[in-house]
This record gives sequence, C-alpha cells and structure tokens, in this order.
Amino acid sequence: MSSSSTRTIKIPDQRKLELCKQTPELGPRILFFSGGTALRETSRELIRYTHNSIHLITPFDSGGSSAVLREAFGMPAVGDIRNRLMALADQSVKGNPEIFELFTYRLSKTAEQNELQKELRDMAEANNPLVRSIPAPMRRVICNHFKNFIKLMPPDFNLKGASIGNLVLTAGYLTNRRQLDPVIDIFHVLLTYMAASVQLSTRTFICRPTPKRQYRCRTTQHHGKRSRSARIGHYRHLADKFARQRQAGRDASQPQNPGLYR
Repeated sequence: MSSSSTRTIKIPDQRKLELCKQTPELGPRILFFSGGTALRETSRELIRYTHNSIHLITPFDSGGSSAVLREAFGMPAVGDIRNRLMALADQSVKGNPEIFELFTYRLSKTAEQNELQKELRDMAEANNPLVRSIPAPMRRVICNHFKNFIKLMPPDFNLKGASIGNLVLTAGYLTNRRQLDPVIDIFHVLLTYMAASVQLSTRTFICRPTPKRQYRCRTTQHHGKRSRSARIGHYRHLADKFARQRQAGRDASQPQNPGLYR
C-alpha cells in the first residue's frame, strides 16, 4: 500500500532568500536576455541575492548619447552596456561610490557647446569636483580616458546630454583597437563589481557575475592573451592600492580609544 505526503511551500521562500543574502556567491544561476535599461532596477536588487546571473545584452541602442557616439565613431552602442554594468556594480562604501557617481553623471542638455567642452577639459585635468574626489590611482586612469576622448572627438561633436560613462567606454574602445571588452575589464576594476567578468561577441555582450576578485575574463575575440592578462593585472593592482588607501582613511577616522565607546 503506497502512501503520499504533501507539504505547503510559500513563494518566495523566506528561508532561501535569507541564505542567498548571506552567501550571494552561492546564489541561483539565472539567465537574462534584454537591453541594458529593461532590467536595470532588477539587476540592482538581484546582486543582493546572487552573483551567478548571466546577462545577454544587445548592443543596438539607437537613442540618446549612444546614437550620437555611433554616428560620430561608427561603433556599437554603449548605452545599454553601461547601464547594465552600472547596475551590477557595488554601490556601497565597500565599492567606489565616487567613480559610480561620475560614470552616472550627464552633461547639461541646455548649456552651450563651448561650456560643455570646458567642463570635459576640466574633468580631463582633474579640476572638476566629481573627478577630484576620486583617489589618485583611479583618477589618473579616468583622466587619461577623458584626454583620449578629447583628442579623438570630432570638432562638431555634440556633447549635450552626453553620459560620462559612455564617453569613457568610447575612449577605451577607440584606443583598444576598437574592441569593447578591454575597457569593460577596466570598468570591472574601477567600479568594484559585486562580481562580474564579461564576455564579448560580435552581436551580444555577455555580463557574467562571478565571486568577487576572480578575474576570469574570457572573450570570443582574440587579441593576445598575454597582453590582456597583463592589463587586467595592472588595473587589479591599482584597485588593490585604492582599497588600501580607502581602508587607511577609515582607520584614521576611528576613535583612538575604542574602549570609551563600548
């Protein structure tokens, strides 16, 4: 005689949610197909529960700042890619909130062109407060990207409403043999992702979160494994140096006699 038993399951399972929050690197594997803005808010919430989601993003955004860049440089759209990369970034104090704030900043849509050009030059020379707030190792990398963009920018390029993150991605693309995956590696380090290695194909950009500080960056485009490893190692060294400086600053701000505050 067979017997059967049933049990009630509540969805969402609060116990599983709490386990995922405690160890997101062991969270579920989820695959998303979308543009960059469609799942932006979902991605920001998702990284609290899992570092194992995979995002397939089409680089065909045809509006806004991306459209201007595509027309000026004949390149893939970077707006959707930037949106998803920013959504997967660590936005807490453990990350690099100053860099996150800079990369989400947009130039004015109403200012005159000469005013916008001056603002961009100020960023390149670290005279802008958003750039000046970033510690030196990372600030130098970002300023170099601004300088490269200014050098390559057409004289009549329209900066109105331009996304700073898009400009940095474009500068990296143009100075890395028109490939986006090297500059996405740089974004990976600059923004201190909760976890993300990135793969790049000719039609789809694949953002694959992995455990923090694992730099497993694979690509379908072959451009020299040794130079790629050296580049990632260089930016990882800068990121570690930046993290030590931030920690030293936090330690210096702590009370000298913690016993008084117990």
